[in-house]
Amino acid sequence: KPLTRYNLTQIYRTPLEITRTARKTKIRTGEAYAALTREALEMHSIEMEKAFLFGVRTERIGPNGKPERTTGGLIQAIRQFGAVSDYTTDASTAGKDWTTGGKKWLNNMLEQIFRYGKTEKLAFCGSGAILGMNELAEAFGDIQISTKQVDFGIKVTEWVTPFGTLYMKTHPLFSYEPTNRHTMMIFEPQGLKYRYIDDTAFFADDSKHGHARRDGVKEEFLTEAGLEYHFPIGWGLLEGIGKDHP
Repeated sequence: KPLTRYNLTQIYRTPLEITRTARKTKIRTGEAYAALTREALEMHSIEMEKAFLFGVRTERIGPNGKPERTTGGLIQAIRQFGAVSDYTTDASTAGKDWTTGGKKWLNNMLEQIFRYGKTEKLAFCGSGAILGMNELAEAFGDIQISTKQVDFGIKVTEWVTPFGTLYMKTHPLFSYEPTNRHTMMIFEPQGLKYRYIDDTAFFADDSKHGHARRDGVKEEFLTEAGLEYHFPIGWGLLEGIGKDHP
């Protein structure tokens, strides 16, 4: 039976504001306006990245009476259609420490994930998950993990499993957040498409002349976009990697 699946775009707005005095003040670290512009663009990209990873698809009427939409992120798509498990709550690993039960649990989950899609997948990991994988590699000599350089000089940790090859890459948004530090999110980049109504654009302040002008500038970066997902049935979200089951 055919199913209707869809995602929504989300509006991202990052303001950039500086007074005339601050813009004309000479500082040793460089021109203040240029530094503020770079920072605003960086924060804009981080806001989008957070939504593409952790966003939840919603549609409601905002306080101004207009429609307000948020985009669904990778994790929501995987929880809906992919393979999801947490080592610290899985019934099959009850009472087992990580090195005792982690290898069998991983093999069972990877077998489910690699049933569908490509035999090469990418995994965003927290630092705790990478630590847990290293512990298994040290405890079991048959787990071969090595460093490899892929496109654009990006270094990843390659793990050749019995089911396919997994390229693991630590991600700061996982490592910095304690609840995601032991998480591994497995997906296929080829299954993602960036869809936008308005791609990232810079809106300059046009009120620089006349009596009513503001004493400075107020500008912004704006994007309205979301991700399109293809075949997330072959993706996975593994949590609690490196932790013991209580």
